[in-house]
Amino acid sequence: MCSRSQRGGEEQHSASAPHACVRVCVCVHADFSLAGAVEYQPLHRDGGFYEGPAQGVTLNFNMVDHTGENGPIRQIPGSHRWDGSPPMPDEEPQYMKYSFVKPLKAGGVIFRDLRCWHGGSPNCSDSTRALPNVEYSPPPASKEEEQSLLQRQSMRTMPFENWLELSETGKHLARFTVLEKDETPPQLFPHEWEGKAIPDRRAQWQQQQQRESLNQTKAAATKAKAKM
Repeated sequence: MCSRSQRGGEEQHSASAPHACVRVCVCVHADFSLAGAVEYQPLHRDGGFYEGPAQGVTLNFNMVDHTGENGPIRQIPGSHRWDGSPPMPDEEPQYMKYSFVKPLKAGGVIFRDLRCWHGGSPNCSDSTRALPNVEYSPPPASKEEEQSLLQRQSMRTMPFENWLELSETGKHLARFTVLEKDETPPQLFPHEWEGKAIPDRRAQWQQQQQRESLNQTKAAATKAKAKM
């Protein structure tokens, strides 16, 4: 059974709401990779590690085509079974750097276990790669747990007006993510970027790629000489 507290002065579902709550929406976020952002985002997981079946899942909605150039998300197969922390970008094995989820057409959905290691990749295109996501978890097991979820400020990102447009079932499932009626949605970009152009580092990335290619060529030549 699930319940809903007062939100924006309007009472929603009560404890006797007739919804089959197999999962509830606990988080709505806007994942994105800015044009010209050429660094690899460190691999991470969206929750702690535990053994057994998935308790939390994420759906990423593909707003644009995923290509090899516009910062496709990386997903490391099998990492939901690995305890410990993922390596930093300069320590990643090569296959992790190229574990892209691509090609993927706009309109596609990525369904992933919250424990899986994942991260962004360089975006060398001229446009932002948007990949908003919705996280689901089992419904709260007690009233105390539900109140704890309702009080988590970081989870509330859905504007109240958008929440009102959902179906009754949608409102119930998204009750932990809706903002108060007059609450301001969180900012998409950090404060230090307000009114400023996002730095384009593609030239820097191209120079780095050229240096790496040159170093690989030199290493191959040295290795060839050593065999002579």
